[in-house]
Amino acid sequence: MSIGTMEKIMLSLLILPAFIYTASGLKCYGCDEEKNTTCPGWQRSPVDTVADFGDNTGLYTHCVTVQLGDGRIVHQGAYPGETHCAPTFLEAWKQFLNAKWNQDVSINCCESDHCNGDTTKSSAPLPTHLSLVTILPSILILILSM
Repeated sequence: MSIGTMEKIMLSLLILPAFIYTASGLKCYGCDEEKNTTCPGWQRSPVDTVADFGDNTGLYTHCVTVQLGDGRIVHQGAYPGETHCAPTFLEAWKQFLNAKWNQDVSINCCESDHCNGDTTKSSAPLPTHLSLVTILPSILILILSM
């Protein structure tokens, strides 16, 4: 192989993970008891903010879970964390929901794929793009050894 070809292969392998990663967005479980979408949402496939909401700009940055004081989850979804997970918004939202459900409500914001999933399980499913990225170094080593 010539040096030019090797440089092209290495550049392609470095760029590939970026394309794989941007092909999908944040994955959050979703449900809404008020809209008759049963909770908890981890009983279904998670929502992908790019594929399902068309969020190519990264607006949706957080997964949210709303849980009642009695332990029932009544809402889960992807939200713009800059607004919906800001302390002042969370406090107002919490007060509104406390009055609506007539009990204490907790709102949890988190920032990674599947983070609003079943916390009683040992781990959330591994996102596909991470699995592919971990394979790429092996491919690079294989090509370099040729």
